[in-house]
Amino acid sequence: MGCFESKPAERPKRTAATPKSSYRPPQPQPQPEPRKAAASSPAVTQPPRASPLAPGGGPTGHVSQKYGLAASKRGMVIAGGCCKRLEKEHDVNVVLPKKGDAADYIHIEGDAAAVEVAHAALQAELGIDLPKGDVWVYSLDVPRHRFGAIIGKGGATLKDIEKQSRAALDVPQRADTAGHVTLKGSNAACALGVKKIEAILKHSVAVAKTAGADGGVTTVEALTADLSKPITRALFFPSHEEPEGCTTIDVFLSYLRAARTTLDICIFNVTHDLIADTVMNAHRRGVAVRVICDNDQMKCTGSDIEKFVRAGIPCRPDAKAEHMHNKFAVLDGKVLLNGSFNWTVQATERNDENVSILSDRGLVGSYSKYFAELWGKAGVGAL
Repeated sequence: MGCFESKPAERPKRTAATPKSSYRPPQPQPQPEPRKAAASSPAVTQPPRASPLAPGGGPTGHVSQKYGLAASKRGMVIAGGCCKRLEKEHDVNVVLPKKGDAADYIHIEGDAAAVEVAHAALQAELGIDLPKGDVWVYSLDVPRHRFGAIIGKGGATLKDIEKQSRAALDVPQRADTAGHVTLKGSNAACALGVKKIEAILKHSVAVAKTAGADGGVTTVEALTADLSKPITRALFFPSHEEPEGCTTIDVFLSYLRAARTTLDICIFNVTHDLIADTVMNAHRRGVAVRVICDNDQMKCTGSDIEKFVRAGIPCRPDAKAEHMHNKFAVLDGKVLLNGSFNWTVQATERNDENVSILSDRGLVGSYSKYFAELWGKAGVGAL
């Protein structure tokens, strides 16, 4: 489109017919508003206005946004040209931590709207949530012998947990001494991952949560019973869902966890690692734990009695040729656990078993006296 200029009004010519006295100079005519400058006209440059800085240090509209991403999943961003494709399609820069840096984050830089779109695309491609800012880390106290159940054949179960929860799941290698299963992602994704894992294990797990960059850790204790109230309860196995919304084994463990001063155990056999870990945790908390066990069963494959001994828990096998077939425990001298239930995975998940939980003072007193008698008789064979 060409440029347009407005012409000044022409002055009328004076003729002989026009008397001098009647001549009047032309009055100024109103000028039309100037047309807008055409594309070819030089643009008038206005001085730039000062603009606030975006989080990444650039002007408004350009950001450098931090997103939480488990370091173990960083390779997925690099592999298959994912990073380059993301940058090309959305006109952004993806900045990863330096090689060898175990930091759980990435940065996406560019126009704010483009960064949001690129973030959504990356989440869809990885199949996990990438929260703004720092990643949440959930550390789960899972017995090592149950790692295989979480991984599954060829890693199928692990991948399914990640797909359903959208959290990154890491299970330690057998040679790893850390021993904690971890979930990383958004808070909601990690919480869902815990539920999926507990459903597979058929019991609850204790969880330590690290919330964002402040590094604050909140330990979420597993269910713990209240021993201060009168208790009359029966549990029946195989383990199933109880009114509390957890499983039967969870309720059983909640009573063992509730011991604060003493825990006297008289048990035929202990091979359930989750129960064994709960007993050892009580010992570490300062609870005075004593264990009487059957001298034949303690030598069987999978027995956890040796673990108790290594942990410093006083253990005594019975000194008789016959079996010590009791299965009871006295908590703080005021609550009794007693029944047919052997402390094994078989009894927990398959057998028909029972446990009575009672706070009757006379009954608890009788069992405490009985334990003391057995403890004295088994003293010769102390471990």
